[in-house]
Amino acid sequence: MNDKVKISFEASAVPGAAQSVVIYNPGVLSSALLSQVMRFGLIETRGSAALSGRLKGTQDAFVGMIQSYGVVVDIVTASRMHS
Repeated sequence: MNDKVKISFEASAVPGAAQSVVIYNPGVLSSALLSQVMRFGLIETRGSAALSGRLKGTQDAFVGMIQSYGVVVDIVTASRMHS
């Protein structure tokens, strides 16, 4: 599988709060992987094709889980996706 998923991570302004995560192209994820992604706290964003939410767990564990399904992770900045 040569799919590449684009993800941004943004630290919370509130100390101790989970970081915000956005997956910009969840269509490349298999249904099994999508189920696992949602366990990390991401949900479908109303009016958008993206998934977003506050990350449950660590960034390393989240990225590693996605990579274990054979998907390449491209970590981008939110500003790069909106320009």
